[in-house]
Amino acid sequence: MAIRELESGKIELWTSFLHEIVEDRLLDQYKDLLAPEERIQQARFHFERDQHRYLVTRALVRVVLSKYCDIAPRDWVFSKGTHGKPVIGNDHASAMGLFFNISHTNGMVIVGVAREPSLGVDVENLDRRKPSLGIAESFFASAEVEALRELSDLEQQQRFYEYWTLKESYIKAVGLGLSIPLDEFSFSFPTASAIRLKLAHKPEYADQWHFWQFQPARGYMAAVCINRNGLVNPVLTNTRIVPMLSESPLDLSLLRTS
Repeated sequence: MAIRELESGKIELWTSFLHEIVEDRLLDQYKDLLAPEERIQQARFHFERDQHRYLVTRALVRVVLSKYCDIAPRDWVFSKGTHGKPVIGNDHASAMGLFFNISHTNGMVIVGVAREPSLGVDVENLDRRKPSLGIAESFFASAEVEALRELSDLEQQQRFYEYWTLKESYIKAVGLGLSIPLDEFSFSFPTASAIRLKLAHKPEYADQWHFWQFQPARGYMAAVCINRNGLVNPVLTNTRIVPMLSESPLDLSLLRTS
């Protein structure tokens, strides 16, 4: 298989819908790709749906990364950074400049791949649970809470997940996890298609980050964050994939960008 070229400044998303991946033969192929510790981890999940999501996620990561590097899917090695962000552990020249980030929710898994290390991806199922204003009051910045209070109940739910996915993508891109309090940075939408980040500390660094927000399918909200690091016009693409079976372009349905 030809190695896929990935230029700096291009972020490629690979999206799998879990309801499309149920064939036993295919799932057995995925199990063959897993490392021993991944098989142990899969077995620890109590519910079958969680085992299924974990299996597809691990297979997706391995299959996708092998598109960019001459490493077989079952030969990838992973480790965790200081704050738990997964990183590639293979001692391979082309693998050293490759970075990825994973997000999954009920029914969907997304893997983002880029040449830049500061990459964060988050996706949420909007029907998973109805968020309460109390959660926002406990964790969000005051400006975001005030903006939510001005909306109707239905609009609040949409806006909550818009904030949440952007926040998650940012802390994952920074790589510090929840050690960054969610109220120390905030998002606003100066126009219907624009995103603005505000940092409580070192506000001059806010412009270093680029965001996209989109709905990969009805009932889902997603966001991607990357450090500009000199990038002028970073590009985002999305592909629908059943690992080891099929691929097709997937419309981003972009809502806004920074």
